[in-house]
Amino acid sequence: MIKLKPLSKKIVSKMSKQDYVKYNKLKKEHIQTGENMVRIQAEAVIYSRKLLTIKEPTKAQKDMELQLNDRGFKAMHNAFQKTDELRKFLETMQKKYM
Repeated sequence: MIKLKPLSKKIVSKMSKQDYVKYNKLKKEHIQTGENMVRIQAEAVIYSRKLLTIKEPTKAQKDMELQLNDRGFKAMHNAFQKTDELRKFLETMQKKYM
C-alpha cells in the first residue's frame, strides 16, 4: 500500500463540506482496499506454499491456487485504482485551494 502525503491543515480548513466528505471517504477506501489486498495476497501465498509440500497436487488444488492468485491481482488492481483516485483528488484540491 502506498503512503500518500495528507493535505495540509491550511487546505483542509478551506475545503467545502462536500470536498471534505469526499476526501475522508477516499482516504477510508484507500486504507480498506490496501488492507484487503494484503489479506487476500497472504491467503494466496499460504495456499501456494502448502501446495509446494504436496508431491502431486490435484487439478482442483491447482485451480484453487490460480483462483486465489487471480483474486490477489484483482485486489491489487482495485487498491492501486483507489490510490490513483485519491492522488488525483489531492492534486486537484491543492490546485483549487492554494
